[in-house]
Amino acid sequence: MKKTILLLIGIIAITAMALAVDSIIYDFSASSDNQVVTLKWKTNSESNLTEFDIERSVTMPGGYVKIDNIKAKGKPGSYEFVDKTAYKESTNKSSASLQKENEYYYRIKINKSSSSYEYTDPINVIHKTSNIRKTWGMIKEMMR
Repeated sequence: MKKTILLLIGIIAITAMALAVDSIIYDFSASSDNQVVTLKWKTNSESNLTEFDIERSVTMPGGYVKIDNIKAKGKPGSYEFVDKTAYKESTNKSSASLQKENEYYYRIKINKSSSSYEYTDPINVIHKTSNIRKTWGMIKEMMR
C-alpha cells in the first residue's frame, strides 16, 4: 500500500514537471498600486531565448503595443517590469471624476534565437489613477 502511494505521488510529480516544462513562462501576474502597474513572471527554461517584449493594450482583443523589452538571463529565473506610463492612457474617456479606473491588458512576446516567437495568454489589471497624477505626468513629459 505504501509503495503504491509513493508510486502515485512520483507519477503525479513527474507529470506536473513535464507539463510545466512545456510552458516557458509561468506565474505571470499584474498588480496596480494606483501609481504604477507591476508585472511579474518566472521562467522554467531559457535555452534559445533572446528577450521578452512587454506589450500593453487598452482594448480587448488586440491593439497591443510594445512598451519595453527585457533581455533573457539565459537560465530559469524571476522577472519584474514596472509600467510607469500606464496613467497616460485611459479606457474610461467619459469619466469626469478625480479618480479614473482603467483596465489594461498585458502579454509577453517570447523571442527565440531561431527568430521564432510565442505569446503568453493576456492578463488584465484594473488601474486607478487620479487626474492630478495624469496631468503632472504629462507636464513632466513636455519638459523633457
